[in-house]
Amino acid sequence: MKFSINCRFNSIKHDVAVYAVLSIAVIYTFYSCLGHDFVYWDDPGYVVINEAVRGLTFEHIRTAFSRSFLGNYAPFHIISYMVDYELWGISPAGYIFTNVCLHFLNGILFYQICITLSSKRIGSAIAAFIFLVHPVQVESVAWVSQRKNVLSLFFFLISSHCYISFRTAEKKSFWLYSLSLLAYTSALLTKVAAVILPFAIMAYDYCYHNSWKLRKKIQLYMPYLILSAVLSGVAIFTQRLTQEGASVPYYAGSGYKTLLTMITVFPHYLLNIFWPQYLSLIYSPPVKEVIDGDVIISSVLIMLLLAEGFILYRKKSPMFFWYGFFFMAFIPVLQIIPLPTIMQDRYCYFPLLGFCGFFGMFIDNYIAVKPFSTFKYILIAVGSVYIVLLPVLARKQTEIWKDPVTLFSETSKKGVGSRYGYYSNFVEYNLMTTCYTKAEELVAAGNPHEALAYYRKALEVDPLHFDSLLRMAFILLNEGKKNAAYQYNIRLTKNFPMRFEGFYSIGQYYAAIGATQKAEEAYFHTLALNPSFLPARKELASLKTIGGRSQLDTK
Repeated sequence: MKFSINCRFNSIKHDVAVYAVLSIAVIYTFYSCLGHDFVYWDDPGYVVINEAVRGLTFEHIRTAFSRSFLGNYAPFHIISYMVDYELWGISPAGYIFTNVCLHFLNGILFYQICITLSSKRIGSAIAAFIFLVHPVQVESVAWVSQRKNVLSLFFFLISSHCYISFRTAEKKSFWLYSLSLLAYTSALLTKVAAVILPFAIMAYDYCYHNSWKLRKKIQLYMPYLILSAVLSGVAIFTQRLTQEGASVPYYAGSGYKTLLTMITVFPHYLLNIFWPQYLSLIYSPPVKEVIDGDVIISSVLIMLLLAEGFILYRKKSPMFFWYGFFFMAFIPVLQIIPLPTIMQDRYCYFPLLGFCGFFGMFIDNYIAVKPFSTFKYILIAVGSVYIVLLPVLARKQTEIWKDPVTLFSETSKKGVGSRYGYYSNFVEYNLMTTCYTKAEELVAAGNPHEALAYYRKALEVDPLHFDSLLRMAFILLNEGKKNAAYQYNIRLTKNFPMRFEGFYSIGQYYAAIGATQKAEEAYFHTLALNPSFLPARKELASLKTIGGRSQLDTK
């Protein structure tokens, strides 16, 4: 008894040490995110201007279950923002803090599952460490809108843990099984990517519990499969519709071309995981219309990986569970059902469990086993450098999520990961929009001079952005920089001859420099384009010319 108590005490002591290391790693990696702003890509629709999350009320909960948001039916995702609003109001730091906490809890749950499956702490701790601080995780944690990713995995891991406990218990507990189903339902109602759970538990049973009869296993799996079919059907129905009511098309225009393109995308996921140096907000892989060299090489790589998986499967190796999980976790994002984007860092959040679990088990089964050789020492050295660098790279990656201007600016500089075509329509439009929005916020706050830098940045992206040109001319004129204001006014009137605001603006410039006749002409032109524009009439009246110079006011 004393020996058992000592072993249990040592076990708890080791777990606490692991938790401490993991918490330090998460704090180091994501602490700076607490000073970040909302990102004006989905964040407004989910949180900033979404009245449905303004408090945890029955009416808001009913709304969450009765409609979709931004094409996604995910009521628990929306309800989590209601809880945030009760705690933090509309402060972005609070919402990001919740994401970080959920991500950390996911790492702890993942560690506990690894311990349960392997009974070895070194590999399990390393697996959880990599999962928590890998740079591809930054998008899911730092971006408030990706709450659905971290929250769905939280429920997913609870469901998995309960199922494993149910299967390993000497006396089968109905409550553990029921809790697993309940958590799985919650995961699906947060994000449909959790649909892979039934296949994950099948792989688990195959690798760890091959003694049960198939019919009894099917009875266990059936409730999970029914939940998957029903809730996935609801999610697919809503996700396939855009806000205009049109179905989301295949990325490459057809299923065949998209398949060829996806074959070349998968190796890039592997590259991002093993060498996370080319991460981006968005990717635009070149469309493959025919089978070319890239498709062939990628296909050979995929076939080799599948062959390795088949070998592990035939051996019924416990490593097959994590190996297979990595591949099956990509199924929801393989464009079988068309998605708006073909590749994203956040699509690795679930699959990374498989990669990290396999990596940890490989360490326990091979690296940590004596005898040590020169080759092993080299592997240990390389692996140690890789693991230590991950939180450093991830922390650097969090910097681009500071605010929407920084995010789209950095993405624009990279040229979308430096490996794919420049996705100008999306990146440039959002960069221009976020710069202009930030400038407007500064003007509203009484800081027009500070706003000039953001208007200029918007004009760097779109030199003919009308509203930015107009604002620049107005602010510069008020600051007494008349020559600079004139240049923007000329661009307005030359490029937008049918917009009355530009002629009114240049009229103000002429009035400011004392060119009365040119000011009159500009105001008359303004009224010719918009006879009901009262400010132009008032300016003409102030010049004491409106009575004898025009009949526009009598029409």
